[in-house]
Amino acid sequence: MTDDNNDFERAKYFEEINRDHALRAHDRNATEQNDYLKAALDTSALAIRSLILVNGAAVISLLAFLGAVEASAGAAAFKSTYLVWPILWFALGVGSGAFTAVLAYLVNLMDHGIASLVTLIWEHPYVVRKKEADRRQKIRNVVHWLAIIMAATSLVSFFGGTISVTCAIMQSGI
Repeated sequence: MTDDNNDFERAKYFEEINRDHALRAHDRNATEQNDYLKAALDTSALAIRSLILVNGAAVISLLAFLGAVEASAGAAAFKSTYLVWPILWFALGVGSGAFTAVLAYLVNLMDHGIASLVTLIWEHPYVVRKKEADRRQKIRNVVHWLAIIMAATSLVSFFGGTISVTCAIMQSGI
């Protein structure tokens, strides 16, 4: 009778330890989900500031320059059409930067969704990923690559705008 009692107590003790491990794993999973959601918001704000700011400032600078030239006596010597392509390049950079911000937000939001596609159990491994998570992971990867392509487009647009401004200045003879 004593051995049965000891076995029962031992099994109860190990079940309590297992339950504590499971609760900690469940808490880590919940923390991970919250971290992904915070990252989605932080990343989208950072992407908006960094990608749009550079190209947007260039567009504003060119428009201010164009306004100053048109207002001055040298307006006849400078054709405003020289700056059409640079403005278009920088505007493309602003648009692709904004689209990158949206895609980055979606990627992080998908990460959050994928992290929550789990089953919490009371035995090791405590957190089991559902099959739907694998499908969503593939979609997330496609969106992630689109975000990278759009970010590269924004940077290429900035450099294209910079080169076209140089060409416009050389053509105008300023």
